[in-house]
Amino acid sequence: RPFGDYGNEGGRERFYAGEGEFVRRLQAERPPEGSNLFFLTQQQDWHDSYYSRDPRALPDARRRTVEWLRLWDFSEPDAVFWVFSDHGYQVGSLPRPRDMLAWLLWRDNTPRPMRPARPLAA
Repeated sequence: RPFGDYGNEGGRERFYAGEGEFVRRLQAERPPEGSNLFFLTQQQDWHDSYYSRDPRALPDARRRTVEWLRLWDFSEPDAVFWVFSDHGYQVGSLPRPRDMLAWLLWRDNTPRPMRPARPLAA
């Protein structure tokens, strides 16, 4: 639960400092000739803040989410980025249509970029 301990300001700040270094190292790696690298990371600060039911946590969670996105160099050559959000913010046990928002940030910097056939929001 890296984002779950909202009473631990120092722990959260240490996590984000470490995440910045992690992203820099990740993007500095180069695969062996003829191969690819695949990395998966998760950021759920907004999600955890909302479900903590503490509305005071939301502005900082939004700020940290934007700062987390800014850690990434989306212009990295020969890279594909897939940033996905899986739903809205008021999901119950039976999701209503307003809660089933999904969006995707897609960036393909490869020599022969893939082009999505459809819009990437639903």
